[in-house]
Amino acid sequence: MLTWLRQQRPGDGSSCAGADSGAFLQMAVEVLRAILDTGPVPDEKVKKEAREAGVANKTLFRAKAIVGVRSRRVGFGLTGVWQWSLAEPSVIPS
Repeated sequence: MLTWLRQQRPGDGSSCAGADSGAFLQMAVEVLRAILDTGPVPDEKVKKEAREAGVANKTLFRAKAIVGVRSRRVGFGLTGVWQWSLAEPSVIPS
């Protein structure tokens, strides 16, 4: 589990406009990269760890788009889960 210093969140008396919203998004990007750094993680675990780090669900999904996180279904039916992973780096031939 990741441990993050909690910052003020919208609704806690802090402003969510302008630079503050950019700071929250940047924090969400860093949290998401740290969670996924070790490989694919079930989406529910990602959401839980991000929430514990102070990242709102909507901000997490904005960060997911920025980072280029891939979602992949593993398994079938009731036992299947969605996993999030960082996109594999592109290899540019030299």
